[in-house]
Parts: sequence; C-alpha cells; structure tokens
Amino acid sequence: MCGKPLTPAGNYPAWCPDCEWGAPKPAKEKQRFLKRRVNRWSARQVEALFKQVSGGGVQRPGWSLARLVSYALALVVHLSCVALLAVGSGCS
Repeated sequence: MCGKPLTPAGNYPAWCPDCEWGAPKPAKEKQRFLKRRVNRWSARQVEALFKQVSGGGVQRPGWSLARLVSYALALVVHLSCVALLAVGSGCS
C-alpha cells in the first residue's frame, strides 16, 4: 500500500487507484481442454509469424506476371465502365 487515503465508492470495496491495493483480482476462467489447446496453438502461430515478419527487412514487391495481369484486368474493367457511361449518355 502506498499510504494514500482510500475512498470507498458506494457498495464497492475501497481500493487505491495509484497502486491498486485492495482491487479485486479477476476470477480466472476455467478453460476446457480443447480451448486451452487452441489458445496454445494460436500463441505459437502468432510468435512464429512475429519472428518471420520482424526478421526481414522492408521490401517493395517487384513486377511479376500476376501483378501485370491484375493491372491489365483492372484497366479493362474501368475502361468498360467508362465506355458504358459514354454509350449510355449518348443514347438520350
């Protein structure tokens, strides 16, 4: 306890907001076997991903065939929308 005065609030127990003396501890949730296993597996996956990401430097992706095809497809889609707008506005 840090020695500061405690002020109770209503029906709640008195506790110190500076050092958290007297604050109730959260009840531990009893986890089932499968949930514990999934949580441990998930924690391992997060750690592995963090090590993988933090280990390498920042690199800008290069131009690949997939990137060129996706840009070409996006260009076709956008140009077809513009063409439809032009044809639609010319009909009236």
